[in-house]
Amino acid sequence: MRRYPSLFLISLCCLLNGCELKPSDHGGLNPSIQFISQFKGCLSGTVPIKVKIRPKVDPDIPSLSANGHPVDTDATFNRLAGIYTFDVDTTLLPNGPVELRCYADFQQMNPPEVRNNFPSPPLHVMVYNPISFSDIYDAKGNLVQYHFDGIFSETVAQFRFLIWPSLTNGPGPADYEIDIYNATGSKLVNVVRGSTTNGLAQPRWFLTDLKGNHFTESTFKCQIRAWWPSRSAYQSAVPGSGTAATAR
Repeated sequence: MRRYPSLFLISLCCLLNGCELKPSDHGGLNPSIQFISQFKGCLSGTVPIKVKIRPKVDPDIPSLSANGHPVDTDATFNRLAGIYTFDVDTTLLPNGPVELRCYADFQQMNPPEVRNNFPSPPLHVMVYNPISFSDIYDAKGNLVQYHFDGIFSETVAQFRFLIWPSLTNGPGPADYEIDIYNATGSKLVNVVRGSTTNGLAQPRWFLTDLKGNHFTESTFKCQIRAWWPSRSAYQSAVPGSGTAATAR
């Protein structure tokens, strides 16, 4: 769990065509960015996504976008193959159809030229996480609601996530429980419980342990569990009920 927030059917279509520039248009520079990962079904959890970038120059660390918005992720680089691997936490992406693009900066020495934010063709995927930490945007692309996966000050920790019983029906009523551990995950600090009628959970933890003592560590880990439409319904095996869990 980081102290500060991260910058959280149908079918799957991967468009794997390279994206080329004509050398005559760009002083001999002919970059290409190509997704080489292929997926079947919906993506969930943390998924490695591979991108091949040519020429084998050292572009700045490339970036990913999802539906036009930046994705907070790191990449590892295989220099020999010219392949970047992004470990994407899909719980930070919106559930449903997502268009991914990769952007990179290219530079050549003779003549000097820089291509900033050169885009790849899109990679279309489906994403589904029953517990989602994606940001919410309106139809115009404006940020409506920012996710909180455990941001905290000196007195309170704030969570904000969505519980999706199904991809087709969207968020819905559920009970949830957050087990909070110390930074190493070796000690249970406290448990936060709650419920939601519309799928949006916004619990707070006032930084006390099970004995009421103040939590003084700078980071913590947690396990989030959800039951829909309620914990009792799931335990009674009511049709349509379910459960999910995720770690932060």
